[in-house]
Amino acid sequence: MRAFIVTTAAALLPSPAFTQQPSQSKVSIPDFSGIWAHPYIPGFEPPASGPGPVLNKSRTRVGPNAGRSAVTQYVGDYTNPILKPQAAEVVKKHGEIELSGGIAPNPQNQCWPEPLPLD
Repeated sequence: MRAFIVTTAAALLPSPAFTQQPSQSKVSIPDFSGIWAHPYIPGFEPPASGPGPVLNKSRTRVGPNAGRSAVTQYVGDYTNPILKPQAAEVVKKHGEIELSGGIAPNPQNQCWPEPLPLD
């Protein structure tokens, strides 16, 4: 019983850690106004220097997006220097499947019963 009273009293009495005022720093709040976008679909934005991410070699042939990356067919650039030889072979194999009219396995079409989220 005594341990219960001591524990309850310690929990109810104000502690110096809880009575201190938070420090007032001069850190500015970031400005999140404006339009937000992810203009590198599909993929990632290129780095400031050095080799970039693996890009889609498949391009849209007609329409207003002619010459841009095709979002319905993914053929990775297996010659990208960031890929190890084993990874380059997998990227090449999946690209060949896509070019032949098939659909290469990916988390969206292989994860059952529900696909992985896009974001």
